[in-house]
Formats: sequence, C-alpha cells, structure tokens
Amino acid sequence: MKYLVTSDLHGKYEAYERFSSMLERDDYDAGIIAGDLLDDGVPDEELPEIFANTDLSPDDFLPELALETESRDEYMQRQIARLHSPYDPFVRANQYKEDKLRRILCRSGKPIFLVLGNHDLTPWADGACIVNLHMKRHKHGALNLVGYRWTAMERSPEDRAGDATELARLIDAKTILVTHDPPHGILDLGSYGFKEHTPLSNEYGPIGSPELRAMIDASRPMFHIFGHVHSQFGVEGNCINASYPYQRKFVSLDTDSGKIEFIETV
Repeated sequence: MKYLVTSDLHGKYEAYERFSSMLERDDYDAGIIAGDLLDDGVPDEELPEIFANTDLSPDDFLPELALETESRDEYMQRQIARLHSPYDPFVRANQYKEDKLRRILCRSGKPIFLVLGNHDLTPWADGACIVNLHMKRHKHGALNLVGYRWTAMERSPEDRAGDATELARLIDAKTILVTHDPPHGILDLGSYGFKEHTPLSNEYGPIGSPELRAMIDASRPMFHIFGHVHSQFGVEGNCINASYPYQRKFVSLDTDSGKIEFIETV
C-alpha cells in the first residue's frame, strides 16, 4: 500500500486542497491524517459565511459572564464543558467547516483514515471517504490501521494506560498505528509552539506519551504515525511525525518497500 500522510492541518483550506489533489492524481491508495484537523476558534474571515448559512450571529460568540456564585475554576470548567456540546456556537461553526473540508477530501476519490486531536471539537464520524480510527482496527488490503486520539492534555495517565492496554490487543506486525500524540522520547521535544524556538534544544524536554511508548515498544506496529509537536516533523525508525505547519510538507509512505519520502507542497 502507498499512503499520503499528514497531520495538524488546523483547518487550512489550502493545505486540504493540496492534500486532496495530490491524493487524487498520484498513485496513492489512501490518505492518513493524524489529528488537529480543525482549530478551536473560528477565524474572523470565515464568520460572514457561517452567519449567512446558519442561524448563528456575532453575539453567539461573545464569552459568557461568570456567575456571582462561582469561583474562577468553576467558571473555567463551565466554559470547557460547553465545548463538549453540539449546540455550542464554536462547535456548530466548526461543524460547518468540517462539512466543507470533508467535501474537499472526498473529491480525491480515495479513503481517508484519521484520528482527532486536542483542537478538534467536532466528531468527524465515519461516512463517505472518511474512516475515523479512534480505538478501532480497520483492515485495508493486507494491512490493519489502528487509531487513538487523546493526549495528556485531555485524559489522565491512568485512563491512557487503560486505553493503551486495549489498543495493544488490536496491534500486530502488519499494523499502522495512527495517534495524535507522539510516543515519549521520539520526535516529541516540546516547545511553546513558535517557529523561532526551533531547532529545539533539550531544555524543552520530551512531552510525548509514556503510555504510547510502552505500548509500541511491546506491540511493535509496522509504522507509527502521529503529529501534535509541530516542530518535530520527521522520521525516526518506523515512527513518523507528520506535522504540517512548519515544514509545509506531506509524507509519502510505501509499506511494500518501506520507503518514506517528504513531499513539497509549496
């Protein structure tokens, strides 16, 4: 199989157009996207279109005021909880954008395997060309694809350890594992997310998942694809950090030959 791989597109239409076009015209069997398909907020330039096509208005996006009876922590937790509701205006606006991006991806005529990331508020449910791999094993030709979305920002170490135990049962030597988080110590040197901080020094330290690292060391998938740490785009062994934002490159993965190439997009 030959896959076109990316991660952390953060809702950039131009990147989606390039990914879909390349997937359609070249000899790829499928695409893989390792999370952060959208972004939490809604760019100002997109709001007029959203307002024209939904019943949302600018006032819907104003922050809620704190209640007189709640503490700062209670207020923050209430705001976070809103983002788990399909009725929240940010979620609804992002759903509108997801629908547009799904149409762009499906123009490729190829299946797209994906997981969500910490910036994704909408479900990206299975349908049309989309297969959401989270906590599932999907057979594709002679290979299996398995996925996991959560990062340390969203789920406790205990919960992630339990998830890793379940995932390990789905993985074998013919598995491509797709997660948003890197495994601890592999292409995961953290930063504050700014380009001027790269190349990174060890002062930032690894921020990847110890639970994922232990799992891949034990289960040994054929390849592990992830993103999340934008500045660590690259390959280490059979691990691929496919983060798009800094390098503006996609990854070509040929599982028959094991060949991995970086594809210029600009």
